[in-house]
Amino acid sequence: MELYEKINLHSHIYRCHHAEGSVEDYVQEALKHRVEVLGISDHTPFPEKRDEGIRMELEEFPDYVKEIEDAQKKYPQIKLLKGLECDYTPEFMGFYSELKEKYQLDYLIGSVHFFYENGKMVDVFEEPLNHKRMRLYTDQMLGNLDTDIFDFIAHPDLFVMRLETWDSYAEDCVREMCKLAEKKKRVLEINVNGLHKLGSPYPDRRFWKIASEYQIGTIINSDAHRVENLCAEKEYGYQIQKKYCLRQSAQDIIEKIL
Repeated sequence: MELYEKINLHSHIYRCHHAEGSVEDYVQEALKHRVEVLGISDHTPFPEKRDEGIRMELEEFPDYVKEIEDAQKKYPQIKLLKGLECDYTPEFMGFYSELKEKYQLDYLIGSVHFFYENGKMVDVFEEPLNHKRMRLYTDQMLGNLDTDIFDFIAHPDLFVMRLETWDSYAEDCVREMCKLAEKKKRVLEINVNGLHKLGSPYPDRRFWKIASEYQIGTIINSDAHRVENLCAEKEYGYQIQKKYCLRQSAQDIIEKIL
């Protein structure tokens, strides 16, 4: 088995309200495919009522942690890790760190699903990205990359889903992201969940071709929101990793967090 088949650190369960399956469902699927390290990383609850319907409530969080810990005891044959996917939100960085420490989480993923335009939240999945919005997305991602609390950065090429035009401006934005990722030694995720979505899918080869010009580590994850997708399509991510000679950093992350 290749390393990418043995490790998956990005998966979601029913608690985020837009995924299916319990922790135990994912563990059983992982064992079926001989996965050795599985990370459960549902969307972080916010400390206030915002962005409801796509993340668990804060009151649910202790039960989320307990569900993972119960599965750890029941299935000692797999290394099961407690994680969270955290939307980069500057005012919540301290809150994320507190959750990690209080509940002894193994790792945090930094991601960007939205940014603000004239004080209004813009969802990357729903709104077309012109040059102005691509700039706002890029600035949000640069903040994400500059933050030291995350163990890797999720789907940096998510923006292609709604990008109006891939042009020199988009390429310049990607280079800004990759330059900072290299400087800060960030690991970028080759996320294959975009292959299950409508629109221009990610992972995007144009993005990763540019990324290959920089010294950046990568990790391949499924970002599964359904149990049957836990190990699906990861070969596609591996082909991108090989084609562009991108460094595989999954083992580095595991060694760092364990």
